[in-house]
Amino acid sequence: MPADAFSYDEVPYISGARVDTHPNNLGALGRLFGLPTVPPEHARVLEIGCGDGGNLIPIAVSLPGAECLGFDLSGQAVARGRAAIEVMGLTNIDLVVGDIAAGPVHGGFDY
Repeated sequence: MPADAFSYDEVPYISGARVDTHPNNLGALGRLFGLPTVPPEHARVLEIGCGDGGNLIPIAVSLPGAECLGFDLSGQAVARGRAAIEVMGLTNIDLVVGDIAAGPVHGGFDY
């Protein structure tokens, strides 16, 4: 199938908060397995396939000292998320249109 034959913008999807992906939960699991973890309050958080930020925005709200970045192929979804971020006045989150596999991601991430 040609790359432009399917567009993620053609089928809108709604995202929502998934408690199991919150850095507080991921950090606790890491500690239980003996892994070094960064305190979520000051972590760098990456979500691949963030859609409109329905999962990542609540993380950014609950962890104002964290830096959150989301990637998605849907320009429309990212635009909706960016609009919500602006209305909420959040400064610790960014959503980017792009393919994470296409190139380097802005530094390392903790979660």
